[in-house]
Order: sequence, then structure tokens, then C-alpha cells
Amino acid sequence: MASAQLRVPSNQHSRSTSVSSVDSNVLNRFGYPTYRKLPVYISLGQQTPSPDLFATTCMSYQNMPLLDPPMINLEGTFDMPIDLESMSRNCSASPPPRLAHVPTTSLLTYLTQPTQPINLVRHLTFQQGRGLSNHFWWDVRNVRPWSSFSLSTMSAIPDLLTLLNFQHETPSLPCVPGNSTTATPGSEVDLANLVSKIYFPKINAATRLSLGSNAISLYMAPTPTGSGLSSNSSNIPTFLANYTSDNDRTLSGLPRGRVVGIVRSFDRWNTGMRREGPARKVEYLRTLAHLQKCMRDHSCRYGFIITEIELVCIRAGCDERGNPYFGFVEVSEAVETKTFARNDDMTIARTGGSVQMTVTLALYYLLMLAKSTPLPGQPSSFMDVGGSGAMTRSRVWPGRTSVIDLSLDEDGDVEELGKDGKDKWIPEPQMGEKREARTVRGWVWPSDPWHKREGERGERAAGARGDFQSIAQQFVDFYYKTFDADRTQLAALYRPNSMLTFEKEPFMGTENVLEKLTGLPFQKVQHRVDTVDAQPSNESGGILVLVTGALMVDDQQQPMSYVQTFNLLQDSGSYYVQNDVFRLVYAAG
Repeated sequence: MASAQLRVPSNQHSRSTSVSSVDSNVLNRFGYPTYRKLPVYISLGQQTPSPDLFATTCMSYQNMPLLDPPMINLEGTFDMPIDLESMSRNCSASPPPRLAHVPTTSLLTYLTQPTQPINLVRHLTFQQGRGLSNHFWWDVRNVRPWSSFSLSTMSAIPDLLTLLNFQHETPSLPCVPGNSTTATPGSEVDLANLVSKIYFPKINAATRLSLGSNAISLYMAPTPTGSGLSSNSSNIPTFLANYTSDNDRTLSGLPRGRVVGIVRSFDRWNTGMRREGPARKVEYLRTLAHLQKCMRDHSCRYGFIITEIELVCIRAGCDERGNPYFGFVEVSEAVETKTFARNDDMTIARTGGSVQMTVTLALYYLLMLAKSTPLPGQPSSFMDVGGSGAMTRSRVWPGRTSVIDLSLDEDGDVEELGKDGKDKWIPEPQMGEKREARTVRGWVWPSDPWHKREGERGERAAGARGDFQSIAQQFVDFYYKTFDADRTQLAALYRPNSMLTFEKEPFMGTENVLEKLTGLPFQKVQHRVDTVDAQPSNESGGILVLVTGALMVDDQQQPMSYVQTFNLLQDSGSYYVQNDVFRLVYAAG
């Protein structure tokens, strides 16, 4: 079959060479806007010949006018926004879905919620001996009320009240369960752990929402990395507050804090001790002197003391230029740990309001005072103490110089000044205490000249001369007195890493040690101590103690000789037993 051929008629039509009337101007005028970016047409005379790929019979060309394109008004398309969501949503008669309700709360409500109550510490902390503290109770010379630490002052600070009442999503705040059961700490170390667990998460969350991610935060002070007397646990704070970006460190190796805090059991320190006898006043001043030493070491103006019952915030006294006075402290009104706000009483008026100050709210305000940019009308947290050679300790409060400087005590009475501008109610130190101060640090009174023991090298030498024998004797007396009265009370002297070897049998940890001591086969025991020998065991203040003596159990009339060795280590201002080895001594042969 012959292949089909496409024949072209002989009378082929030739296209006129006249110029087309459809030029670029016509297309630009009447063409659809979407296609205006296509290449424009040019006249036939300017075209280049193209190959005849598909030769067909074409109709004759007639020059006819083009129809006008329909007029489409696109002006509204660009002037008015398009709701794509409404255009793509299926038509329905039901209302649009609602977002789930997220509960909110204010920082004021969050910081005034009830917290877990804490019982009194079961075991009093063992007191340290002489020669280990470079601060003394008479270093505190003037005690004044910090009356401006109040809700009325907080409400007067611009925008602080607005910040406290701002609503935050409740899930963004850490939920510290308000356990109704009362926690019972076994020692001051346990009390410090409870304080950091109950209060600090709320306080740090509030400051983070107020100041941003790089906010000042409160935490337990780490173990000092330095050596010497400044690194002793009796000279360092229990808590620190600073920014994560702060890199400065003190002589003890601790991070430099903008706020320092100390924990004490209520029996060792409380605000009522100031109005008791001289001995209790001395203990009251001793803790204040410890906090003042920490504030001067960290060059910070703010601190606090917390017990199981109350919180007291402290501000170091300075002049109008910010220069510190040695021995001058301002003490806020005590805030009870049981205080919280009720649900129907959650507003602070501009005049102070009716909401009571709580521990978390007070510490939040203290951290806001200590932030890098001071609150309006409040002094900065930095206190320029300088080095020991600067002798800023010799700068004491000069006393009343005008009517404005009248000093009132907590009861509103005018304070009477005693010797050298000190408050009259402060007792005088004894000769033995002054001799100890001169031995440890080289000076007794702030007006004394500079001594070489005030420097870093002098502190290391003084720490090596600590009265370890006196500490060992006090520990031995306390240990055997407690053992004979109630062996269960010895748990406070051991830690989870402590070890007891009793007649070749080892026991590790507090529970195992206590189980062994309470399970001994006798009801009554009476120890007699014959000799006590002690030596320093390390540069951190550890003490090795060797005890010999005799004991009698139950109704036994024949005493049994024994020898016992203790390795004592320091922890947060007290000693605990790291190693304990006990042996009965039998007659030879």
C-alpha cells in the first residue's frame, strides 16, 4: 500500500507583506495582565525565517479588528486582605472551635502560697572550737531596724507592683507541692537542704520571669576550693545568689555572691535572743558577725538569716556615697515561715495593702534589690570593701550627727551609744576572747593597726594553728554523753559516706552505723574517758582523735578497757564523723 502523501495545492496563497496592525502597543494596552511578561511581537519584516515544520493549507488572512478584552477590575484584590483560612474552611453552621483555657496566676499569688512547714532541728549542731573563726561577735557594733524593707516600699517602686500582678500561665511556673506533713530536719545541714528545696525553686522562677533567662538565682554555696582560714566552714555562707555570668571569686574560692545567706537552727539563733541575758545576746551577735564577714568578703550589701521559724533580711550600713561602715547592720522585721496569703486577700494597694510578707516574697524582693541595675530609689548591692590593706574596717559609724540621724531600736526607743560609738546593750568581750582574736587575726578592735595576719598568707598560718585539741575534747565529751543517754541521737554525727569498724566488723552509712550501735547487747552503758589525743588530718580542718578509757554495761561491776579513733571532717559549720574505729582492749595472755 502506497504511503499516504500530504499534497500541497498548486494555488498556494502568499501572505501579504503588509505590516500587521497587532503590535506591542496594542498588546500592552489590551492584553491580559498575566501575560504581559511574554515577549512582544515584532513586524514581519523584522522576523527571521523559521523552518516549515508543518506545512498546511491556511486560510487567507484578512485584516480584521480585534475584539476588546473584557474589563476585569483587580483593584480590590490588592487593596483588601485575603482571609485564606476562611476561604479554605469548610462551610458549617457550627461555631468555630475554641482554644483550651489555660489557667493563669500572678507572681504575687505564686509567691504568697503556703509552703511545707518545718519542725525544729532534732539535734543541735556541734559548736566549733577556738581558732577557726576570723570573725568575733563584738565586730557588730550597731544594730538598727531596716524599716524600709516592707510591702509599702515595694508598692511605691515604679512598675514593681505591675510586675507582681501580671498574669502568667500557671504551667510555666514550677509546682512545688505544698505537703501538709511537717518536715523534721535532723541537723542544720538537713535544714539547709529543706530550705533550698521548698523556697528556692519558686524564687528563682519568679526572678527568671521578671528579669529574663539570665536572671539572678539563689542556690546552696558549693564547697570552697581555696585553703586557709577563709575557706573554713565557719567563715563562709550557706547560700549564694548571683548571675550565671558572674565569674568573680573570693579568697575562699567561692563564686562572689550578690546576696549571701546563713542557715541556723532556731535554738542557736532567733530575734528574741537580743532581749535576753548577756550569753544569749552574744550568740545573737555571733551569727550577725558571721553574716557581716560573709558580706564583706563578697563585697555585697544584702544578706539573710533563716531558721525553721523565721527569716530576717540584713543590709550592711553605708553612708550616702555607698562607703560601708564596719559593724553597722540593718535588720528587717522577722518574717515567719508559716505566713501565707489567703485566696480572698491577694492585692497590694499603693499604700501597702493587706497582704502579709512571706518568705518567698521577701527573698524575691531581696534578689530584685541585688540585681545588676538597682531598683529606683534603692542602693546598689555592691559594697566597696577593698583588700585588707585598705583598712576599711577602721571606718565605723560616727553616731548621731543631726536630728535626722536619730537611731531607734525595734521598739521605737532611741538607741543609747556606749563606748567608742557602740550600742550600749552590746556586752564587752572577755580577756580570753580578745587574746584569741589577736592570735587568730592580729587585731581586736577595728581601730587597731593593720597586721600581717589579715592577708591571705596570714590566714593560712592562722588556720594551721587552729585549736584542734580543744575541738577534739569538746567532741569527745559530747559524743560519749550522748551515747550513754540515747544512742539514737548519734545519727546526726554520721553521714551516708561515714564508716564504722566495730571489733573488725565494718558498717557503711548512717543507717547501718546507727543500727549497729542501737543493736548492741546491753541496755545501759557508761563511758569513762582517760586520754584524748588529736592531730590535724588535712588542710580543710579535719581532725584525727584517739580516745582511750573504760566502760561498764548494765549491772556489770568490772569495767572493760577500750580504744576508739575518730576522723572528724567539717561540713557547713559543724563536724561529723567520717571514720570511726572501736576496739575493746583485753588483758595480755
